[in-house]
Amino acid sequence: MCANRSIITPDSMSAVDSLSGYFAAGYRTAMSTFSMSPNRLGDKGIVHHLQLSPLVSFLLIGFITVSIVALSNLAFQMTFMSTFKNWQRPKAQGKWSWIMGNLIQMQKGNPGDIQMEWTEKFGGAVIYRGLAGNERLLLSDPRALMYVLHQRCYAFPKPSGARSALSNLLGEGVLTTEGDVHKRQRKIVNPTFTQSAIRDFLPLFWRHSRALAKHLQTSMEEERNAKMQNKTQERLSMAHELSPAYINDETINQNDVKLLDDKMKMNDQATVPSIVDVLHWTSRTTLDVIGESAFSYKLNSLQRGENGDVIADSFNKMMTHVGQLTLLERAQLHFEQFSIFDGIRPLPTSFNKRARACYDAVESVAQKMLKERREGTAPPETEKDVLERVLRANEDSSVKQSQRLMPHEIMGQLTTLILAGHETTSTALTWVLYELAMHPSIQESVRKEILEAQQINEQEGKEDLSYEELHALPMLNNVTNEVMRLNPPVHSTNREAAEDDIIPLKYPIKGEHGQTIDQIPVRKGQAIIVHIATYNRRKDLWGPDADQFRPDRWENLPSKVLQSGVPGHSLSFLAGPRNCVGQKFALTEFKAILSTLLAAFSFAPPPGTTKIDSKQVIVTRPRIRGMESQGTQMPLCVTPLQ
Repeated sequence: MCANRSIITPDSMSAVDSLSGYFAAGYRTAMSTFSMSPNRLGDKGIVHHLQLSPLVSFLLIGFITVSIVALSNLAFQMTFMSTFKNWQRPKAQGKWSWIMGNLIQMQKGNPGDIQMEWTEKFGGAVIYRGLAGNERLLLSDPRALMYVLHQRCYAFPKPSGARSALSNLLGEGVLTTEGDVHKRQRKIVNPTFTQSAIRDFLPLFWRHSRALAKHLQTSMEEERNAKMQNKTQERLSMAHELSPAYINDETINQNDVKLLDDKMKMNDQATVPSIVDVLHWTSRTTLDVIGESAFSYKLNSLQRGENGDVIADSFNKMMTHVGQLTLLERAQLHFEQFSIFDGIRPLPTSFNKRARACYDAVESVAQKMLKERREGTAPPETEKDVLERVLRANEDSSVKQSQRLMPHEIMGQLTTLILAGHETTSTALTWVLYELAMHPSIQESVRKEILEAQQINEQEGKEDLSYEELHALPMLNNVTNEVMRLNPPVHSTNREAAEDDIIPLKYPIKGEHGQTIDQIPVRKGQAIIVHIATYNRRKDLWGPDADQFRPDRWENLPSKVLQSGVPGHSLSFLAGPRNCVGQKFALTEFKAILSTLLAAFSFAPPPGTTKIDSKQVIVTRPRIRGMESQGTQMPLCVTPLQ
């Protein structure tokens, strides 16, 4: 089997020894710069011996170490180690490229833009350089993706640094574990998200969808009332300017008032619908849904003023901060992927503090709920929530004791669901409202389909669409599939080769000298980027309009997409044993909220020349071009239909 084929030669083993020497020399040089011996560092750590703040100390040591190693590492890889010596590759640009590789280029434009450009030029497997010249393999070839994600899933785990960073935020759930631990957890968690289970959650989805529509309506009415009060004051002020000073409000000249009324009517006709940040509302709604469905906990994050709960408050503060990370914090996130910097993760940066506060808030509530279940004091409505289902599956007599989840693993499933599950659905809802606002004819078509289905439902004496009825709406299905393809909430995920391997390609690429490359030898430790957004937009697969929002493409998909082997055809929920466990949950929640909003409101683009860009903030959130300092947001013109 190719999976066991070694690609390490005697020459390359010698190169490994030499490279290790380079790293060791660089590390010793960096340490001696501060007159510190490696032995002392082993006792108490770098930060203890530097009279600087922990983060600055770490970054200074990291910069010196990486700087010394970078050039030798780069030259050594290109001469001895690289299995990609004859590959075409994007040229790193800028004076810091010798340290940063292509990373600075990747920060420009919207997330995924540069990766799409590289893929169109070089094909579905691209080698680029990361920090200190290390080579990273960017994949969007369908066969390569299925090999990494499905066929050999556990041979390509998340990098240890990335897992540790995620664990700090999410705990030890299905998103952060690997190998046998992940298999054991999925076996327990999978029954929680069956079609039968999702049917039980659907009434909850409808209830929260209506709550969102009601809160949105109330907010818009309050805004309009405030505007009317301002107009009344403006009218009286203008009347006083036109009338003699001694005339009071009751005796204002009626002709003047008529002139003012005419002017105000003209102004009213020019008044645009309410401008609403739909991201604000969708994020809070999906958080409420997750809180109640996970462990029957009412977060009340839709409430005005304070967010209504410590979990909602801590999460929203964290997400706001993630969108405004400082240069030092961004550097930390890059460095922490390397094992040499394992000790920096507990550093008290603002992001780490907020992330930990968020996790602690969720864990505190979850622990309380878990205690109630074990003591038998939980209320009856908890019988069908995620926590109860996980507990039942975990304690089932058919599950061996060795295969059951530990208490901290149960907590990990809940924190993962709450902190990761709600934001992805919220982001997808935000982008679909934007796309429908930009395509009013499509918006009207899907609204008509929803209203007709609701009318039939009402005639039959039913309040809400059933699971089958909701998922049987063709236009709604097409719109859902298309926005998930075009605007995946997460644009990429990282993997690492656990052993030497050979990754096959469906579409061969050309090497530096024109040679055909139809498979990729990778060594243990090779960094791999599974680029979801790039695969979903490849024009050679999806057609020349792949970067456009066109839901009807799902009625007749291109043959290359149908033959790709990717389940569901787009990669937005990943694939294989590590695909999104809550996919059905998320899609059903998404459709329930979207159909409720479209039945109650119309959506139009933001006013003027407002341009919406995207920013990777754990998920791919929208922001206004030129107003980046205001954080992520999605302002749309919203008009009530009733």
